[in-house]
Amino acid sequence: MGLFSDLTKAFGSVRQEFLILNLEVYGVKSCILNWLKYYLHNRKQRVVLQFVNSSNLLLDWEIVRHGVRQGSVLGPLLFNMYINDFPCIINKISHTILFADGTNILVSSSDLNELNSKLNSVLCCISK
Repeated sequence: MGLFSDLTKAFGSVRQEFLILNLEVYGVKSCILNWLKYYLHNRKQRVVLQFVNSSNLLLDWEIVRHGVRQGSVLGPLLFNMYINDFPCIINKISHTILFADGTNILVSSSDLNELNSKLNSVLCCISK
């Protein structure tokens, strides 16, 4: 049995402080860690509303406090490092495959009741 998910707005949900802590755990340090902190922090964005037959409305620049840059080469890698601990939580009862914002969780059993129990356990872990 497989559970297949595609996380909505996954890259935008990354807590940058937690990502930095994960990077340190994985051995990223000194100038590379500082470069990644600079890359993530103090980014600004704004919304531009374009109206037909009218002038554009530019909203103020705001600091981006969550997320990694979408469309970048580093975005999927940083997101995977952010969620890399997730399979450790449920690997005792399933096999997890991560790729960017998609996750596949495979559960198997020859007994239907055991399969149902395993799936419920996985879903409880995911919700936590």
